[in-house]
Amino acid sequence: MSEEKQEKPAYGVIEYPRDAYFFNPVPVPASATFRFVPNAPQNVTLHPKGGIMVQFPDGIYPYKGLKSTNKIFAFDAVKKHIKGPLSVIANTPLKYLIPLTIFLPPSFIKKIAIVWAEEMGDFCNALCKNYWINSDKYYSLPVQEIRRAFLKTFNAEADPTKDQQKEIERLYNVPLWRIGQTLAFILEPDRSYLWRFQDVFQLINTRDMKNHPAKEIRRLLNILAERDTARNWKPLATAIYLFILFRPDIKRVIQSFCLELDTQKLWFDESDLYWCLPNGDDNSEYKYLGADKEDRSKIRRNIIMERLKELNKEELPKPSAENLTAKKE
Repeated sequence: MSEEKQEKPAYGVIEYPRDAYFFNPVPVPASATFRFVPNAPQNVTLHPKGGIMVQFPDGIYPYKGLKSTNKIFAFDAVKKHIKGPLSVIANTPLKYLIPLTIFLPPSFIKKIAIVWAEEMGDFCNALCKNYWINSDKYYSLPVQEIRRAFLKTFNAEADPTKDQQKEIERLYNVPLWRIGQTLAFILEPDRSYLWRFQDVFQLINTRDMKNHPAKEIRRLLNILAERDTARNWKPLATAIYLFILFRPDIKRVIQSFCLELDTQKLWFDESDLYWCLPNGDDNSEYKYLGADKEDRSKIRRNIIMERLKELNKEELPKPSAENLTAKKE
């Protein structure tokens, strides 16, 4: 009897090409591990406006961004490094000392900011240097815009008139450039954070941000606190509001960043909504669009029905448990 042929499992690592990185010397980092993919993507393409699009077998819309296991540790460590000190201030009586900072001269606050930026920049460099992407075409439109606005706000953007290699060497020594590259590196694969940012910051009222920045920033923070029921953002929102209320220099920086953002580039498209809205099986505790779960489910179903008409299909897809797991890594 001939042996029955067994279907070979799908193995693979999806990675950006070598030319996508500023400093990565090889196409696939040495720390990458090949792992079993239960439901391998059918296709990986570049979106016309930028960013990687991963088409899963059962997906109505492609998923944006790549999240490989070798990068998860790096961006989780950076997030904790940022959130740690903020949590200590926000969740302890220390936040009530913030009004006293009004008596500190701007030069003193600037010195603290410089020391923090240098330390944070070094930390980002140590963990994330090999993952910094050098071209907008590998970042989705919202991440492109956030990175551009951040670098513009802190005067850490590249000068296109200068030699590219010399510009990289110059910017590499600018701490806020390192932080900006790391911010983009975190947001592109970590869609839950990016979607929350988009959901709130696309609501910026430009006129109010110009005329009443503290009030407008507080409004945005309150929206985040109200919509994200899985986390308690109110202590952090209070701490940030106290900083911008008593420190005009900090308020101006946040105001400049918010005004620099082109909010239209933060708008959700159908692919974003398909993946971030509840699919009936998940218990998402973030109220995207400010809608409750039932209304969000209806919006998602309407998106699916319209997409199916385009694809000329007759029934809804039924993703397998393995595929759902692969998508939500």
